[in-house]
Amino acid sequence: MSLIHVEHLRREFPNSTPLKDISFDVNEGEIISVIGPSGTGKSTMLRCLNRLEQPTSGTILVDGIDAMDPACDLSQIRRRMGMVFQSFNLFENLNVIDNITAGPIRLLGIPKEQAYEEGSALLRRVGLEGRENRFPEQMSGGQKQRVAIARAIAMKPRILLLDEPTSALDPKMTNEVLAVIRMLAEDGMTMMIVTHEMKFAREISTRVFYLDEGVIYEEGTPEQIYDHPQKEKTRRFIEGLKETEL
Repeated sequence: MSLIHVEHLRREFPNSTPLKDISFDVNEGEIISVIGPSGTGKSTMLRCLNRLEQPTSGTILVDGIDAMDPACDLSQIRRRMGMVFQSFNLFENLNVIDNITAGPIRLLGIPKEQAYEEGSALLRRVGLEGRENRFPEQMSGGQKQRVAIARAIAMKPRILLLDEPTSALDPKMTNEVLAVIRMLAEDGMTMMIVTHEMKFAREISTRVFYLDEGVIYEEGTPEQIYDHPQKEKTRRFIEGLKETEL
C-alpha cells in the first residue's frame, strides 16, 4: 500500500481552479520534487494533503486513512505527515527546544525529559547543537528552517512535506538547509518537496512532478523531465531554467 494515494483531487476558488484533476501515489522511500511555474497550485496541493486547505473534491488516503472522511481525525493524518513551510512558522514566544518538543509532549504523550533528549539529538543532526535555549528572533533564516525541519521530524512522521523550504533564504543559508534535506534522504525519509532548486531536485529526487494547467502535466525520473521532457510546456519551462542558470 502506498503512503499517500490521491485520485481526482480538485481545489476551486471563486476566481480560479489551481487544482483541476490531480492523481498520484507516493510509496515509502520515494523523494518527489514538485516543480512548475508560480501560481500553478504546487503549494495548494501540499496543503490539501494534510487538510490545511479544504479540497473541493477527490480522494486522499494517507497511510490507509481517508483524509476526506468528515469523521476523520485530522490529528492522525498530520502525525503521519510532517510539514515544513517556507516561512518557518516557529512559535516566536518559545525557545528552540520548546518549539521542537511541544508536539511530541502534547500530541504523542512523550515524557518531557525524553522529548528534550530526543530534541537535543535532532538539533545535533541538523547542525544546531547547543542552540536549545535560543529564541527564533536570535537565529538566521537558515537556522530557523533547520529548527522547523527538526520540529517536523520530532513527530516521527511517515512522510515529510516541504513547501519551498529555501525560497526565503540567501545562497549560504539555502545550502545549509539543502544539506539537512540530503541527510534525511540518505536516512530513507519519504519526502515531497515543492522547490525551485532545480539542480538539487535533479540530484535528490526519485521522481519529478511538473504541475501546469491544474494537473500533473508531466512526471518521470529527473533524467526524463530535465533531459528528455515529452511535452511542450515542460520543455519550455526546463529551457527557461537552463537559461537562468547560465
